[in-house]
Amino acid sequence: MKVNVEYINPVVTGVVNVVSMVCGVEVTTGKLRLADMSKTKNALTTLVGITGQLHGQVIIVMHMDVVFDIASRMMYTKVTELNDIVRSAISELSNMIMGNSLTEFSKQGVLLDITPPTSMLGTMSLSVSDSKMICIPILYEGREFELNIAVKRKDIE
Repeated sequence: MKVNVEYINPVVTGVVNVVSMVCGVEVTTGKLRLADMSKTKNALTTLVGITGQLHGQVIIVMHMDVVFDIASRMMYTKVTELNDIVRSAISELSNMIMGNSLTEFSKQGVLLDITPPTSMLGTMSLSVSDSKMICIPILYEGREFELNIAVKRKDIE
C-alpha cells in the first residue's frame, strides 16, 4: 500500500500531541491500514473536512467507553452518558487536533483550512469516493480509537 506520509504524519502528530496534553496520557499509534468504514458500529464519529492546497477528510471514530473517558478527562468530572456537552467536548477535541495538524502542515509550507466538525452517532457506513482512506489506531491506557485520513493534493493525483 503506497501512502504519502507527508499528508498523514501532520494529522497523526496533531492527535498524539493534543490527546496526550488534554488527557494527560501517553499516546501511541498502531499499524496503519486501509480503512473499512463499513464497520463503524455504535460509535461517535466526528468528521472534519480539509480544504486548501490539499482536500479530504479526517474521521475520528470512538466507541462510547473512549468518548466517556476522554470527555471525563477534559471536563474533570465522571461522564457516563452522551449528551450535548459531551458531544461538544469531543468536537472541541477534534478542532484542537486539526488546529495542531494545520500548524504541522504549515511548517511544510502547506496552507489549509478545516470545516467545522460534524458529529454522528450510531451504526453507519461511510465512504470517500475520490481517495483511499487510511486508518491509524490511536492507543492509550489500554483503550483505542480510530483516526481515518483521506487527503490528497487538490489538482493532482
